[in-house]
Amino acid sequence: MFDACLRAAERSLDAPLASTATLRNAIACLSRFGDDHRRAMADGGELRRAAQAGAARLQKQIAGTVLPALAGLFDAAAARGWQAEDAPEAVTPLEAAALLSALTEWQRASGSGTEAGAQAVRLCTRMTADAKACVDRFKSLQRPEDSPDYRAAATDLAQLEAMIRLAGRLNQTKPQAELRRLRDHYAKTALLSALGVIDRGGDAADMFVHFDIAAMLVSVEHVVAVISRTIDVVEQEREHSHPHVETLSEHVVRDFASGLMRLAPTYVRMLKNTAAARGTAAPEFGFSVLRVLLQITRLIRILHYHLDDETLADAANKIVADVSDLRGKLLHTARNDQPLLLRMHETLDSLAAASVPDARP
Repeated sequence: MFDACLRAAERSLDAPLASTATLRNAIACLSRFGDDHRRAMADGGELRRAAQAGAARLQKQIAGTVLPALAGLFDAAAARGWQAEDAPEAVTPLEAAALLSALTEWQRASGSGTEAGAQAVRLCTRMTADAKACVDRFKSLQRPEDSPDYRAAATDLAQLEAMIRLAGRLNQTKPQAELRRLRDHYAKTALLSALGVIDRGGDAADMFVHFDIAAMLVSVEHVVAVISRTIDVVEQEREHSHPHVETLSEHVVRDFASGLMRLAPTYVRMLKNTAAARGTAAPEFGFSVLRVLLQITRLIRILHYHLDDETLADAANKIVADVSDLRGKLLHTARNDQPLLLRMHETLDSLAAASVPDARP
């Protein structure tokens, strides 16, 4: 029985990364052999010697082929930013981390080696260094005159999340905590950078500032990813803070919300001026302003949901009402451009749907 279990474990480790099924089988076989090995060691005599010999055989296989194969997979994952999407490998980095964790536990329990554990530590050290470089790179690219690239920020945050999951699968609690700290710091930095752009968007701002704001807010799903991450940090900080004291992250989120509310009237005035203007460029420009107002309203609505601040609901609903009053004039400006007219109809409908129901008694 012991020999059969050993042979099954050895076969499962011949090509454990061939598929998800082979990887899971390897983990299961390793667990079963671990149980048999522990019982054989406790029985003593011939069984103990057989267990020692079997562990040595398995150790040679693990160190010789399995760990190098895992190292290659993690190298490839690092090269594409630790993401599993479109990966050529048959198993994901997270699945591979589960196997590395099982190997670490096997070596620890059997006393046959420490290579798997050392590889897990090196992997987490590498991810932490990559995460720090990611944060430093983003911060180095921020300029007072430019808007942050939220598409890149959302991608970076997804990369940091993948690293955190990997560290957790490897049972590396300290590196995982450091990766979480870096992710949260990145999200707050990104939101503060956006606030700097928004604060420049008053009535005296030139068109370059408005282009920056539009470029930043039009990719609203990426901005939401950053806001959501920061709000998660707010919730975590609230658990350890005084109920009547605003946390640092909450202050950042509320400042961002206030910035959006300050920005909205400027764009409503721009839309009113555009609706009254004549010229071939007016419809396209009005549509671009309308899209920015839609995204501002959506973001204010999301922030209202998380912060439970009725002034945010009032701000969102005022934007909706102001734009609704301009609907006829805006559509009239685009009457000679049917594709633009259709897009303007759709955007106006989306904005009308973005109003916030009044929850007050």
